Amino acid sequence: MTWASLDLDQRVIDVLQGLEYINPLISQLESIPHILSGNDVFVHSPTGSGKTIIILATILQQLVQQPDFQTVILVPTHELASQTFTVFRETLEIAKQQNISYKTSLLLDEQSLILPFSNIVISTPFLLSKNLFTYEKTGFLVIDEADLMLQMMQETALRSILAKISAKTQKTLLSASLDDDVENFKLFSLRSPILVNLSAAKEVGGNQIQQYFINYVDTTEKFLYLYSLTKLRLLQGNIIIFAKSQKQGYRIHLFLKTFSMNSIVFDPKMPQNIRLQTLSDFNVKGGIFIIAGKSEEVDASRGLDLNKIDFVIAFNCYSSAIDYQHAIGRCCRGINKNGSSYLFVEYGKDDANLVTIQNSLKEQFQSIELFPLELSELQAFKYRVRDVINRYDDKAVKVHITQQVKQHILQSDHLKSLVQSEIDQTMLKKIKGNKVQQVAQLPDYLLNAARSLKVKSKVGSSGMSGFATMARKRKEENMKKKKDLKKAKIAAASGWKKDKGRIAPPPK
Repeated sequence: MTWASLDLDQRVIDVLQGLEYINPLISQLESIPHILSGNDVFVHSPTGSGKTIIILATILQQLVQQPDFQTVILVPTHELASQTFTVFRETLEIAKQQNISYKTSLLLDEQSLILPFSNIVISTPFLLSKNLFTYEKTGFLVIDEADLMLQMMQETALRSILAKISAKTQKTLLSASLDDDVENFKLFSLRSPILVNLSAAKEVGGNQIQQYFINYVDTTEKFLYLYSLTKLRLLQGNIIIFAKSQKQGYRIHLFLKTFSMNSIVFDPKMPQNIRLQTLSDFNVKGGIFIIAGKSEEVDASRGLDLNKIDFVIAFNCYSSAIDYQHAIGRCCRGINKNGSSYLFVEYGKDDANLVTIQNSLKEQFQSIELFPLELSELQAFKYRVRDVINRYDDKAVKVHITQQVKQHILQSDHLKSLVQSEIDQTMLKKIKGNKVQQVAQLPDYLLNAARSLKVKSKVGSSGMSGFATMARKRKEENMKKKKDLKKAKIAAASGWKKDKGRIAPPPK
């Protein structure tokens, strides 16, 4: 099926294809016709299944037909609001080439002023309800992650907005999980809504990823497996690591740093401007992205839009199959069709949770397999891993968090302005972090162990190329040393001398 089958204007199709969405996904094929027909629609579709493009395509089509059409988009978090705004801002550059123009406003601060007219207004329920915004021209209301808003206690703000909106305003609700208690959604006042329920089973043939679980018995084993996935480069690409708490997230950060692996920590407890900068840095640079728990304001497994994710590591087993699927759904957004996810499962403690997840996946024609890597093959690295994790107890992690906060303050003009007195600035500069002794270089005997490490089936797209690269580089270095030594011996025997890196003949 093509975009043309949805009766979209050719200019809209050109914009979508200019954004490299060549053909629609199942979720878009089943949702867009209902929305363009003027119906209220509730779209339940897995994370990463293209819900943002459903809204983008329908809004562009409406703007082609009615240039002064206005849409309000409500999202649960500041981060998602900012990222949604970026999507529409970047789309505008391509849309202008097709003579489609619109104005977009992003409301992320409490304001008492009335916003100027915009075709697209993006905000959170709480902030928009505080604004003197008029809804007279609003023809379309989009509520993204509707069930998450209810969980985040935004019901009062939603009620305030819905009370001001005309009963004729068309509404579309988007959600990656559908609560059995549909009563919760009555407050949205949908008119004869059409439910588009797309489970992962219907997405077979789309962005399916290989799912693994990793069994461990103690903390050393847990970090040993993490070491194999990252430092030994079993996974090569952009990686998300979900940690259960701020403390665990920064401990992982310290662990990786000790082995000279750069990573970015997204801390939900940090101020909004720091969180947005962290997201921007990762989307530009890529690498390893550690999500350090969640807060009442931010649930990163659902409230963030991360680009080009190849691998997802859930460092703790989820008690809810839905929470697990939201987390691994991040990987579906990646450009790597061979992406994979890794769920860490503690022997004995997490067995029941694993069974729950397995049963849920089975209902959706998916499966999660035991990661095919024997612990015995990692024994050569165990002492290094154990030594490093023993260095970073709770006290060391607390010091590291304080140091990270200091760095953010010094790098942020807004936060720096809050530390105005010379005494405060002097005290801030005196804060010291942990002295991280890096152990990045692998000795030859450990490099050989890494080279001989065998994985019984293909993992992601990387295979064993990481080991091959390290081994080849080390081999080239050793051969060069041997050649230089041989030349030096020949020169010494013939009376020649080494001059600035080259063998020079003796003076005549």
